[in-house]
Amino acid sequence: MDTQPKPDREVVEPRVTVTLDMPEQTLTNPEKFAEFLARVFYRELRRHHFTDNQIIRVASELISLLTQGLDGYKRKLEKEAGGKT
Repeated sequence: MDTQPKPDREVVEPRVTVTLDMPEQTLTNPEKFAEFLARVFYRELRRHHFTDNQIIRVASELISLLTQGLDGYKRKLEKEAGGKT
């Protein structure tokens, strides 16, 4: 039996749902899709009243995550290359 007290309300993380209505050719062209997604994301941030500084913070965080991912990938490649003879 669970003896821990239950919270009065369930904690729910904020969630944003976006419907992407785009031309079919956008899905098959990664460059066009990236541009389209960036525009939709920016519009959604503005729609939710993000300030310029908040949007810059989001963009900085995305770049930071990308850099971390690339650094990890680079280390993986270096490790694999070091194991080859």
